Amino acid sequence: MINYEWQQFINNSKERCGVVLKNGQVVELPNKHPEPERNFRIMAEDIEPYLEELSALWHTHCDGSYNLSMNDYQLFVSKPDLDQFIISDRGVALYRVDKGFVMNIERRLFDA
Repeated sequence: MINYEWQQFINNSKERCGVVLKNGQVVELPNKHPEPERNFRIMAEDIEPYLEELSALWHTHCDGSYNLSMNDYQLFVSKPDLDQFIISDRGVALYRVDKGFVMNIERRLFDA
């Protein structure tokens, strides 16, 4: 899944977010955070139609980093059954929770 063309979601003015379904489809959902340039929030009513087919969550970072923030860490630990993707203008990182630890499974840099 890290081979998906994630670059289409890069926007350095606000974070974008969404879900990845079990069939590999990537769906963008509205970012309803009051500070979308620094954080993201997916509302329950937006994610509800996808719950049965949910495989992963994704969001972008505006600062050029695909490293996880403290907010990311807390979210990832609270959703241990879902993979998590962070996308920046540098690349994409896949994270997974294993035995309570957030692990970086794979990273891919975008071509310059």
